[in-house]
Amino acid sequence: EIAQCLVGSEMCIRDRIGRLKLEYAKNCLTYTDMPVSAIAAKLNCSTIYFNRMFKRETEKTPLHYRRSSRLANE
Repeated sequence: EIAQCLVGSEMCIRDRIGRLKLEYAKNCLTYTDMPVSAIAAKLNCSTIYFNRMFKRETEKTPLHYRRSSRLANE
Protein backbone atom coordinates (compact mmCIF):
# COMPACT_ATOMS: atom_id res chain seq x y z
CA GLU A 1 0.00 0.00 0.00
CA ILE A 2 2.80 2.44 0.88
CA ALA A 3 4.55 1.76 -2.44
CA GLN A 4 1.34 2.53 -4.32
CA CYS A 5 0.98 5.73 -2.31
CA LEU A 6 4.49 6.85 -3.18
CA VAL A 7 3.84 6.22 -6.84
CA GLY A 8 0.28 7.58 -6.70
CA SER A 9 0.29 10.79 -4.76
CA GLU A 10 1.20 12.47 -1.52
CA MET A 11 -2.53 12.60 -0.62
CA CYS A 12 -2.53 8.83 -0.20
CA ILE A 13 0.24 9.13 2.40
CA ARG A 14 -1.74 11.76 4.30
CA ASP A 15 -4.77 9.46 4.26
CA ARG A 16 -2.70 6.61 5.67
CA ILE A 17 -1.28 8.82 8.42
CA GLY A 18 -4.80 10.01 9.23
CA ARG A 19 -6.02 6.42 9.53
CA LEU A 20 -3.11 5.53 11.82
CA LYS A 21 -3.83 8.53 14.02
CA LEU A 22 -7.51 7.59 14.19
CA GLU A 23 -6.63 4.02 15.23
CA TYR A 24 -4.27 5.36 17.90
CA ALA A 25 -7.03 7.61 19.23
CA LYS A 26 -9.56 4.76 19.26
CA ASN A 27 -7.15 2.57 21.22
CA CYS A 28 -6.44 5.34 23.72
CA LEU A 29 -10.14 5.98 24.20
CA THR A 30 -10.93 2.29 24.63
CA TYR A 31 -8.04 1.12 26.80
CA THR A 32 -6.86 4.16 28.76
CA ASP A 33 -8.29 6.93 30.89
CA MET A 34 -6.23 9.51 29.03
CA PRO A 35 -8.21 12.75 28.68
CA VAL A 36 -9.36 13.66 25.18
CA SER A 37 -7.23 16.80 25.36
CA ALA A 38 -4.11 14.69 26.04
CA ILE A 39 -4.90 12.39 23.10
CA ALA A 40 -5.34 15.43 20.87
CA ALA A 41 -2.01 16.85 22.09
CA LYS A 42 -0.25 13.53 21.37
CA LEU A 43 -1.64 13.73 17.83
CA ASN A 44 -0.38 17.31 17.57
CA CYS A 45 -3.78 18.95 17.12
CA SER A 46 -6.17 21.06 19.13
CA THR A 47 -8.93 19.43 21.13
CA ILE A 48 -11.57 21.20 19.02
CA TYR A 49 -10.03 19.97 15.75
CA PHE A 50 -9.61 16.46 17.17
CA ASN A 51 -13.26 16.31 18.28
CA ARG A 52 -14.47 17.43 14.84
CA MET A 53 -12.18 15.08 12.94
CA PHE A 54 -13.06 12.14 15.18
CA LYS A 55 -16.79 12.73 14.83
CA ARG A 56 -16.51 13.15 11.07
CA GLU A 57 -14.70 9.81 10.77
CA THR A 58 -16.64 7.75 13.34
CA GLU A 59 -19.99 9.58 13.62
CA LYS A 60 -19.43 9.66 17.40
CA THR A 61 -17.78 12.15 19.70
CA PRO A 62 -14.62 10.85 21.41
CA LEU A 63 -16.42 10.54 24.75
CA HIS A 64 -19.39 8.74 23.21
CA TYR A 65 -16.97 6.41 21.43
CA ARG A 66 -15.17 5.76 24.74
CA ARG A 67 -18.40 4.87 26.54
CA SER A 68 -19.72 2.64 23.76
CA SER A 69 -16.42 0.83 23.18
CA ARG A 70 -15.98 0.10 26.86
CA LEU A 71 -19.51 -1.24 27.15
CA ALA A 72 -18.84 -3.51 24.18
CA ASN A 73 -15.66 -4.83 25.85
CA GLU A 74 -17.32 -5.71 29.17
